Amino acid sequence: MWVRRILITALVLGVIAAGIAVSGIGKSALKYRYLKSGEKYAAQGRWREATIQYLNALSIDPRFVEAHYQLAKLAQRVGDNLTASQEFQSTIELQPDNLDAQLQVGKYMLESGDLEGAEKKADLVLARQPNDPEVHLLLAQFDDAIGYVEDSQDEIDKAIRLAPTSAAPYVVVANMRAALNDADGAEVAFQQALKLDPKQLDVLLSLGSLYELQQRWPEAEKAFRDAAAAAPTDVSPWTSLAFLFLAQRQLEPAEKTAEEAAQNFPNEPDAYRMLPDVHLSVGLLDKAAPEYAALFKKHPRDVAVMRRYGQTLLLQDNYDEAQRVNDSMMRIAAGDPDGQVQQAQLMIHNSRADDAKRVLLGALRVQPGNPDAHYQLGFALQALGDLAGAQREFQEAERLQPGSSNVQLALALLAARKGDIVMMSNATRQMLQVAPGSNATAMVRAMTAFAAGRLDEADAGFRAVIQNAPQRPIGYLRLGELRVVQKHYPEAMQLLEQALERDPAQFEAMQVLAALYVGQNQRDKAMERVQKQLAKLPDDSNLHFLLGTLLMGKNDLQGAELEFERATAANKRNNEAWRLLGQCRGIRGQSDAAIAAYELWGKSSPDDARSYVGLGELYDQRGNWQKAQSYYYQSLHLDPDNGVAANNLAYSLLEHDGDVAQAFNYAVTARAQMPDSATTADTIGWAYYRKGVYKDAVTALEQAAAQMPNNPTVHFHLGLAYQRMHDTSRAREHLQKVLQLDPQYSHAEDVYKALQELMSTA
Repeated sequence: MWVRRILITALVLGVIAAGIAVSGIGKSALKYRYLKSGEKYAAQGRWREATIQYLNALSIDPRFVEAHYQLAKLAQRVGDNLTASQEFQSTIELQPDNLDAQLQVGKYMLESGDLEGAEKKADLVLARQPNDPEVHLLLAQFDDAIGYVEDSQDEIDKAIRLAPTSAAPYVVVANMRAALNDADGAEVAFQQALKLDPKQLDVLLSLGSLYELQQRWPEAEKAFRDAAAAAPTDVSPWTSLAFLFLAQRQLEPAEKTAEEAAQNFPNEPDAYRMLPDVHLSVGLLDKAAPEYAALFKKHPRDVAVMRRYGQTLLLQDNYDEAQRVNDSMMRIAAGDPDGQVQQAQLMIHNSRADDAKRVLLGALRVQPGNPDAHYQLGFALQALGDLAGAQREFQEAERLQPGSSNVQLALALLAARKGDIVMMSNATRQMLQVAPGSNATAMVRAMTAFAAGRLDEADAGFRAVIQNAPQRPIGYLRLGELRVVQKHYPEAMQLLEQALERDPAQFEAMQVLAALYVGQNQRDKAMERVQKQLAKLPDDSNLHFLLGTLLMGKNDLQGAELEFERATAANKRNNEAWRLLGQCRGIRGQSDAAIAAYELWGKSSPDDARSYVGLGELYDQRGNWQKAQSYYYQSLHLDPDNGVAANNLAYSLLEHDGDVAQAFNYAVTARAQMPDSATTADTIGWAYYRKGVYKDAVTALEQAAAQMPNNPTVHFHLGLAYQRMHDTSRAREHLQKVLQLDPQYSHAEDVYKALQELMSTA
């Protein structure tokens, strides 16, 4: 709301005010002058000017209770309930005897679900003002919320007896009826309220909205026009009227209404933004973008203009301009949660999912119920490989914003990545309900058919997506993937090229295209194609990473290392590039350089546990098991479920006389995370052995030996376990296998000793 937007202006004016005070006007007199000026503007319906004056008064004296109170009432009047609630709370903290403020705080508590707090406020006011009709209305709503219907009606009746000419009791009844989906009861109550006060703006708007929900279009239009006549200085009826026309798919009347509002209220943001808002809401991006651009130039400090302009640019895939607009917005309103969500969206596009996650979590601390923040956090977590977390965030966004086709599309795409056909089918059903004719719905239906093996249906669906949005890459990409499955490789490659023509940064298309070349034994052509794309996008971290993997597959480790270095230079958060850079250097015997890479990775992404795992493994290779263990501990502190770190630490503790019980717990964690791994089978088997549970040790070690038949360590462990089980022949078999596989085995002395013991007991 504009009430919050002008806080910055107030700070500037506060400086001016301070200057005036120094020049001779006392601060006390000046703050009262601002208060009176604010009250004058408020009486004239000039809400913005009134707000500025109240904030000027508070910049002089933050404890000026009357300014807090008047600002609260004004914010309540214009529908900014957050500011109103905060300012009423400030009022009662400074002036507990302000019973109206106490009552208003009680109302906001009730709305937020704090029933106990609302009841206490109502009782406090009731004890002092038993004949205040508003307190009885609050109690009526409280009783209704806890299911005491008869008591609620009694309180309504008391309010009507105390204020027989007030419309307020009927408005409360209407809202309670509407909450119960009793449209007829709500309409009757609204009409009763209007008989008592025919020009009550909120009632007219609520009645119009009720008619709109029932698709009683002429009656809704009349209510909104009556509201405009009743409040000629208020833009909200015009907004309601414009979007009423859009609900009827009448674009021209909606545009005309928006243009009239802009003429009638040239300095009111909700009015001058209305026309591009209309165009954005119906997807006319080519109209909305230049309109927002013009407003951005004319009103460079209007955060809402910048936010919506940025959204439009993102929908047009114009990321560079969107970044410029977002940077301007963040300079003005760095703490704006919606701006932070947009900033995070750009970060995700630029492969900075870790940064996006941090920004979005900060936004959610301010606005935990922001559906867009949860939606974008889902994408950030998905990019980080946390698919369960991504699903949780998308579902929370769906709960907060039911009926969003974008959220259902995200869930469907996530389901496709997870291979969860049931989840995809559910998303399809939901989208068919909320947006049956949309391109997103067509995409989800086609993807669901693809996942279920209904290839003809998927083919038709993807073709429809391309026909409806020929300039967007997604249809070409998905149809190309379908052609890969059908082994129609030339057509698949052509479709993937078409996706890349429309979006050169479409990395998924580039990956599939490169894989097709490699699959046809044309690795050099794959590299040439990636290099061609790099000529267009020389700083694209993902493309350098892809080229590095292709070179690595060709065993050109020096070339791969160079590309991974370029990938990490372009994006210090490209964690996979860091991982393979360290791996490349390690394979080449450059242990110090590999350690340096993992250390830089840890600094760039301190919340990614894998860098510490890599460092631990490198120090293990050097024989510095103490330092290796410290890194494994750091990794598990960040990610307690990291199976590799848990396995390595468990084995290190077992090998170096560590706490066996602790080692066993880590081995259990590793096995749970990697149940099919031969390495975790060996580790947990060795841990069972050290605990003296030899039967379980044999079971696990037999699994490890079956998967790694040429690993001498597994046979060593298994031979010792069989020895403890008094199975002499099997113990001897596995211990002898150790020496056959590696005559210079590091624990050869222990092997010979065990074999001698077996001979002496034979």
